[in-house]
Amino acid sequence: MAMDIDGTPVIFWRHIYDNNVRDHATLRLDGKSGAMRVSEDDWQIDACPHHGGAISIGGEGAYHVAWFTNAPQRKGLFYARSTDRGKTFSTPRPFGDHHAQAGHPHVLAQAGNVFIVWKEFDGQRAAVYVMISQNQGSSWSKPVRMADSAGASDHPLLIGDGERAFLSWNTAREGWRLIDVTIP
Repeated sequence: MAMDIDGTPVIFWRHIYDNNVRDHATLRLDGKSGAMRVSEDDWQIDACPHHGGAISIGGEGAYHVAWFTNAPQRKGLFYARSTDRGKTFSTPRPFGDHHAQAGHPHVLAQAGNVFIVWKEFDGQRAAVYVMISQNQGSSWSKPVRMADSAGASDHPLLIGDGERAFLSWNTAREGWRLIDVTIP
């Protein structure tokens, strides 16, 4: 959930479409809008995937969303944005390494920048990666490994103070960490 620039809450979730298709949708909770389909992945599964999506709305009003899918034609993590309050979304952009179990993305838009973090596992260590866009999601930096752990770990989250972004990550070995996400 995120707040639009007019103060309206906007939710982003994995919706169940016909025949157990688990694609994502947004809804502005203004009492007038209807649900808008974001992804056309066509992931058919008779279960509840444990990978939630993420939404953040920038100061200019753009919606930034990230999600996981395991659809036959599109697997892994994806990002899209809307510059018309969720009426249309850009073509989904893949990120992360699907073969390293990339999952649990989180997105933060603030001060004209967009940050995405996610977790991958190489068989021994979990690692959190970050990508940064300095032009509201039009282009992205290369992924940078921010932290890793050999033990159990939580999902990464982004928090911001309006100017700086921070990775919040809790691991069994290292404990809770708050890491400044510096723009290169």
